[in-house]
Formats: sequence, C-alpha cells, structure tokens
Amino acid sequence: MWILLRLAKRLAKTKDKASILVNTLWILVILSLLAFAMAWRMSLELKLSNYFVSQLKDLYAAKAGVMYAMDLLQKRDKTGYDALDDVWAKVQDFSKEVGDANFAINNIQDEERKVNLNLGNNDQEIAAKLAPLLNNLKEILDAGDTQKGILTDEIIGAILDWRDSNKSSWIEASKPEPAPSRNGKFRVWEELLLLKGVEGNDLIDTNRFEKLRKYFTSYPLDDGRINVNTAEEEVLKAVVLAMNPGSIGIGDIVIPISPNDASALADWLIAGRIFKTQEALVESIRNFILTHFSKYIPPEKTAIAIPIIDSIVRPIIKDWLKVNSSVFQISVEAEIRGSIKKNATVVFDRSQSQVLYWHED
Repeated sequence: MWILLRLAKRLAKTKDKASILVNTLWILVILSLLAFAMAWRMSLELKLSNYFVSQLKDLYAAKAGVMYAMDLLQKRDKTGYDALDDVWAKVQDFSKEVGDANFAINNIQDEERKVNLNLGNNDQEIAAKLAPLLNNLKEILDAGDTQKGILTDEIIGAILDWRDSNKSSWIEASKPEPAPSRNGKFRVWEELLLLKGVEGNDLIDTNRFEKLRKYFTSYPLDDGRINVNTAEEEVLKAVVLAMNPGSIGIGDIVIPISPNDASALADWLIAGRIFKTQEALVESIRNFILTHFSKYIPPEKTAIAIPIIDSIVRPIIKDWLKVNSSVFQISVEAEIRGSIKKNATVVFDRSQSQVLYWHED
C-alpha cells in the first residue's frame, strides 16, 4: 500500500511538470505571435509614414515649381506684350531638384488664347458677341478634319443657356441639361462637363472635353478679349468673323466686307504677329484695309482714309482683341526617387498675383 502511494505521488509530480512545460510553450508561441504582429504593424505604419512624408515632399516640390513659374511670369517677362516667343512660352520641360525631390514645368500657357465662355456681361452682349463667336468656331472646326464634330449646336445651346439670365432655351435639343443652368458665368472650365452634349452614353466624354479645352476657357471673368499674339488659328478666325461690321464707310465710299474678306484679315494677322502694342495692331489692320480694298480707295484719298479707318478699327479692336495676357495655366510635375509623382495644374492671375484655380493628383 505504501509503495502504491509513493508511485502515485511521483506520477502526479511528473504530470505537473509536463503541464507546466506545455503551458510555457503555449505562452512562448502566443508571445511570439504578438511580437510578430507588433513588428508587422510597426513596419506597415513606418511604410505609411514614409509614403505620407514622400507625398508631402512631392506636394511642396510641385509648389516650388508653381512658384518658380509665377516668378518667371511676374519678374522676368518685362516686354509689355505676350507672344509665343516670350520666356514663359519657352520654359516647357524645365526641371530642377528640390532636396531629394525634383519638379518639372511641363507647360505654361495663357488663357487668353482661347474663347472666353464668360464673354458678355448681359443677355444682349451674350447674344451679340458670344453666340456668333461660338457659331463661327463651330463652322471653322467642322471645315477641318481633326476637330470636326467636337462642337455641336447642342453644346452651343447649352453654353448659352448656362450664361443667359432667362429660362428659355436657345436650342430645344439642349434641354434638359444634366445639371440646372446657372444663368450666370462659368466659374471653372470643368463646368463644361455639366452641359448636355459634352457627355456621351451616360458617361463623361473626356476625349471631347479635352479637345474643347483647347478652345475654351472661363478666365478671366471680367475680360473676354483674345490675345492676338497667342490665339489658336481657329479661335482668331472665329473672332475676326464675329467682329466683322459688314461694311465700313470712308466719306462717300462704302466698302463691303464679306466673310472671305474677314478670313483674309485673320490670315494677315496670323502672318504678321507679333504685335507689341494695340496701336501696332490697329496699324496692321489699317494696312490690310488699304491693301485688300485698294480698288475702293484710290491713292489720292489714302491720307484722308487713314484717320477714318483708325477711328473705325480702334473701338472694334478694343472690344475683341489685345496683345497681352493676364491669366496663365501652369502645369507642373513633381517626383521623388522615381516612385511617387504629383501633378499640379494651376491657373494664375498675374495682374492680381492670385491663384484662381488649383488641382492636383
């Protein structure tokens, strides 16, 4: 009996030791798993932290690029006019290192080369200026091969409905729009995407939108004139057709001006730019009239005709054309260690030293 009790005690001690060993092993496994989980979490948080730091560096590198472009526009361009041979127009693909990041200025482009959708301050001016300008541009684009059909009557109607103050539709097919018309000015160019005709198959037609962006802007809000030195050829021709008075009178001489004559003037201006002052532009148009309509103006009446022509041309030019720009679009790309990129598109008003628009991705 005594021997059996001794064996039982020994077996109990052995079981206790085995149980302690098993429990110890389980504790070690659990602690190892916790340590691994904590290490993995710390590694993930470190990666996220590095990512956000890199994103922040990219953002400030992009801002540095934008500031460089702004400085270029404000301090280095002192010509008084803006043309495609200016220093800002030649800065494409300029790059510079900023710490362990770098930025590249992909493009600087003035907005006044495009048709301003905010042209006209009231319904009468919208009907007299913006509507014929849009229709002229549509005809010119449709006459070509590459941009045919991107600007439709439906889109023109939706633009005019967005701008004018009344509730009636310019073109019945343009109603209803995907979004209610503002009956006011466009604030940003993306609002074009809200117009009926710009979207396709219930999805935004980004290809059409990007093509339209080449010809349209919403800046500046208070000046719809086109820069004759930088305007796209199609835009300049549309403007010259829109500002055509139909005829001019010089004393007892009445000179009819046809659309073909207006197109010839546009070609004349394109061939003759750069214009450094408004007076140089007036002089060029006067020379065109004296040359193109020489059969109406005999040499002995040239001296009398010049001041009359200038008095007719100046107010027309004042309403439609200028030789400088105030608002510019700046496109910048920033990159860090070849992995993270930041693109920024900024619209900058040089005359007010103000950023009007900022988009980054």
